[in-house]
Formats: sequence, C-alpha cells, structure tokens
Amino acid sequence: MKVLYRYLLKDVLKSTVWAVAILTFLLVLGNMFTRVFDLLINNDVPFGFVAEFVTLLIPFSFKFTLPWGLLIAVLLKFGRMSADQELVALRANGVSLITFSTPVLLLALFFCLLSLLNNFYLAPYAYSRMKKIVYTLASESPTSLFNDDTVVEILPGKRLYVDNKEGDVLQNLYVWDLNEDDVALRSLRASRGKVTADETNNAIVITLYDARMEERNEENPDNLSLIQTGRHFEELPLHISLERLMEKSTKIRPNALDFGALINVVLTGRTKRSDYDFTPILTEIQSRVAGSLSCLTFVLAAIPLAVRFHRRETSAGIGLSFLVVFVYYSLMILAKTFENHAGAYPDVLIWVPNLLFQALGLLGIAKVGR
Repeated sequence: MKVLYRYLLKDVLKSTVWAVAILTFLLVLGNMFTRVFDLLINNDVPFGFVAEFVTLLIPFSFKFTLPWGLLIAVLLKFGRMSADQELVALRANGVSLITFSTPVLLLALFFCLLSLLNNFYLAPYAYSRMKKIVYTLASESPTSLFNDDTVVEILPGKRLYVDNKEGDVLQNLYVWDLNEDDVALRSLRASRGKVTADETNNAIVITLYDARMEERNEENPDNLSLIQTGRHFEELPLHISLERLMEKSTKIRPNALDFGALINVVLTGRTKRSDYDFTPILTEIQSRVAGSLSCLTFVLAAIPLAVRFHRRETSAGIGLSFLVVFVYYSLMILAKTFENHAGAYPDVLIWVPNLLFQALGLLGIAKVGR
C-alpha cells in the first residue's frame, strides 16, 4: 500500500501545484486589468508599487485557487485511473476506494490548514495594505497619479483633468473643487501646473500657472447666473491635504481584520454594548473557516465525480471543476448576502454549501465503492 499511496500522493500533489500556480497567475492578472490597470500600467508608477500590489494580490487568489487547484488535480487523477480501469483492479485486489483515497484526504486536510492561515492572516493583511497603496503613492510619488488625457478622482474633494504630462509638468490642467454631493463649486483652468509633495503637512501641492477661476454659489450651485468669472492668477499654489485619503485607507472593515482582531471585536461588542450587532463579524469568521474547509469538501465531491465520469481528458476534468466551483461559490455568495440580516442566520447559512457537497460526496463515494 505504501507504493500505491506514494504513487497517488505524488501525482495529485504535482498536479495541484501546477493548477494552483496557473489559476493564481490568471486571477492576479485578471485583477490587475480589471481593478487598477489605469493606475498601475498607464501611469508612471514606480516599479516597487507595481511589484508590491501584484504580491498582495496572491493571498487573495489563494482563497480560491488552493481548493480549486486541489479539485482539478483529484478530478484529473481519479478520472484517468477510472478510465484506465486501475480502480477496478484495486477493488479486485481488496482495496476499497475510501482506503485508497486516504492520502488525498489527508492532503486535503493539510490544504485546509494552509487555507485557514491564509484566510485569517495573510489575506486580511494584504487587503489592509492594498488600501494604503494609493495613499502612499500620492504622498511619495504624486506625479504618478497623472497621465496624458486622464481624469483623476482619488484625491479627496477634487477632480482633475490633465491634457498632457511632461515629466512633473502638467499641461492644460483643469481642477474642480467638489462639495459633499460631488458638485463642482469652483473650477480652475491653467495652461500648466507642477506637482510636488509636502511631506511635512501630509499634502501635495499643485502650483498652477496662468490660471483662471470660476466660482459657483455655495447655497445655490445649480444657478448658472450666479457664477463668478474673470479671476486670473499668474501663479496659484493649491495645497491638497491627504488626511481624508489616509482616513479612507485606514478605515477598518471586517475583511481587513485577522482572527484575533475579529474575536476581539465580538468580545468588545458583547461587553460594552448590549445592542451591538456582531452578525457580520460572526459571518465573516464562519465564512473564512468554511472557505478553508472547501479543500476537503472539493476532494470529497471530486472523487465520485471523477470515477463516475471516468474521463482521462484534461479538458473534461477542468470543465467539471468549473461546474463544481461555480455552484459552490454561488451558494456561498448567496449566504453572505444575508450577513446584515441576523434573523436569516447567515453565520449558519454559510455552512450549507460545505454540508451539502460533503454529504453528496460521501454518498457518491459509498455508491461507486460498491
């Protein structure tokens, strides 16, 4: 049996590593293009920021790729063994399917532990650090926020448009001061401007040259007849504070808290406030644990699926994995939509996908084992 176990474990582990690596690469690449392509690629962002951002995306991807990669590996291995009648030969020699699958189940438990550590510590750290990247970029390299023919809206209370950038000089620059409703109360147009960092005051300074200003009435900004025009400045420095941007980057959310911080929030809420609703926190804790156990859940579901379909083609295994992952995470997302409704017991609903898939997997293993 040791030879069989070594043979099975070696193939499954090798396929898992390859599957996780490929899936992680694709998810990281997809996140870069969909979320921050304009900021990281089109702008002159220092390489260090790009490298850090890509690195921080990896723990996010591991939340999905660790169980998904293991699922693909098990589907491929057991599918090929079933198609080649190797499992029939094992059963003919008195080796049951569940006995033969023991190393894979133990491997799944090991991946559950890795996923648990990632979900409770690495991923929250990556999330909180990613939120601070824009603030760090604005404070250390403010010119990187601007590019040719772009609108910049990440600076608090401001909207800027740059027609052309040459080094740290901005050509044909527009600046709008916004109120809380994002209505422009003041607009400035300058033939050129220069951006510098003011680290002492935690701000950036945009010095406008040959600037003209228009102002709207604060009480009635929609009344165009009250607009004041004609003010001209040869040189006008604009000090843009980064305090609000820093507050936004450090705002605490449940998915940015590690395990100890989550437990502390629950204990603090119970002791200090009798009306504290900690259902979202409990749901977050349960979802991380349930997501980690998906490694075992996927293995239990994959073994009977692979045996029953007995296909050795790689495309068939990958296609089955897409189906399993889609159904599983759809149920998880559906359960999380109730996280702000304590009466729906979202912290219990979050376990339904695992319990359902594990029950079906165990029934499938028992059936195909006979």
